[in-house]
This record gives sequence, structure tokens and C-alpha cells, in this order.
Amino acid sequence: MPIFKKMYMHFYSIWNLVIDAKYNPLRFIPSLVTQFYVTMVLAIGWAVAFGVALGYYSGIFTNIFAHVGIVFMVFFTASTFQDAERDGKVWWLELKSEWQAQQK
Repeated sequence: MPIFKKMYMHFYSIWNLVIDAKYNPLRFIPSLVTQFYVTMVLAIGWAVAFGVALGYYSGIFTNIFAHVGIVFMVFFTASTFQDAERDGKVWWLELKSEWQAQQK
């Protein structure tokens, strides 16, 4: 397989893992309302973080604010999935076993 096709398929699988509700880890949340809420909070948080990051050139305060926003969203996203692992959520355990099986 040519390198560009491999790169595209890798990008496609990452995109599905993050964006597509059929593939991302939030698909295992039993309540559709809760799934929608968590997705919206993450989407709004990332939109704000990157929106502020685009204002990088407007001054040092914006630069600091942008970096804090992006770092906050990285930790917020990670904590969402760590909470699921700590609480032994079924959707997380299924995702983790699926990932480990794929890595073999």
C-alpha cells in the first residue's frame, strides 16, 4: 500500500476514534443525553481553546491564555477517560480490551 494511502487510512481511523459517535469511547455511555452532553462539553472546550490559540499574535496575555486553555483541555479530556477507567465503566473496559486485541 502506498505511503499516502497508509497516511490517509491512519488519519481516517484517528478521526473516527475522536469524532464519529459510532467509534469513539463515548459510544458506550448508555444514556444518549449524557453522551450528547459530554460530547458538547468537550467540543465547546476544544473550540474555545483553539479559538484563543488563533489569537496568539495579539499579545503575551493571549499567548499565555491560549496555552493554559489547550493544556486544560488535554487534561480535561484525559480525566474524562480516567474517570471511566477508575469507575470500571463497561464502555471503557470494552474499548480497552478491543484496543489491546488490535495491538497484538
